[in-house]
Amino acid sequence: MSELPRGAQVGEGVYTTLLWQGGPPATWPLHLARLQRDAAQVGLPPPPLETLRQQIDHYLTQCPDPSGQGEPLWRLRIRWWADGGNSLAEPAVGGVLELSARALAADERAAGPVRLVTAGPARWPRRWAGAKITSIGEDLAWRHWALGQGADDAVLCDAQGNWSETPTAALLLGLEDGRLATPGPDSWPVRSTSLQALAERLRALGQPAVAAVRLGPADRAQVRWMLLLNAVIGARPVAELDGARLQAPPLALQQLALELTQPVASK
Repeated sequence: MSELPRGAQVGEGVYTTLLWQGGPPATWPLHLARLQRDAAQVGLPPPPLETLRQQIDHYLTQCPDPSGQGEPLWRLRIRWWADGGNSLAEPAVGGVLELSARALAADERAAGPVRLVTAGPARWPRRWAGAKITSIGEDLAWRHWALGQGADDAVLCDAQGNWSETPTAALLLGLEDGRLATPGPDSWPVRSTSLQALAERLRALGQPAVAAVRLGPADRAQVRWMLLLNAVIGARPVAELDGARLQAPPLALQQLALELTQPVASK
């Protein structure tokens, strides 16, 4: 009999990924809130948020330092798996926490612009739209398809062909009318902690809000530049989309996204 928790056997779980270096980034509360919200959305028991930081600190002390020169910059993944009960007929009766980490290479946050291609419409609506769930096989299949097309990644779409996100990053768009925009929740993007933190910081600085928009094939000519945002890369500009060159995003936005996702203790 398998010793894996039920969720790890069937992909029933939620997760979050972030950087850690002697402590978490400023977005840590957003990651905790998303874990709790996503677990509730998919019917999992609440994760142990009160002790999570202590568990992470203990876990990382057991991880070898590949550099031998002090505290590495860790790419940390936190998974909360369903456990107990019959996955075909019963809700989970418990949960199992899984932590994994690897030291981030020096150039992984400094990589250059990427090329994207637009994927086809999704084959079915995402049942748990917005939640960061562990069942991402279709998303990764599109990523592998994009690599086969000579691109770096794919822009995923909803069932109507509207842009949503990439398999690993949220989209921040600069439109021709000067607005900052991102695909709205009806296009099924995962709730991004990096995008949320950036939008909140821009509001605090008195900048215009990031608009949630629907971008179908007929609307994409409005896009002048694009940034990919996630908790590991921070921000990465898109140089080319579906064979067309894009303008360079504002450098200040890229630097702000990097700052917000950098572990506080490492600044």
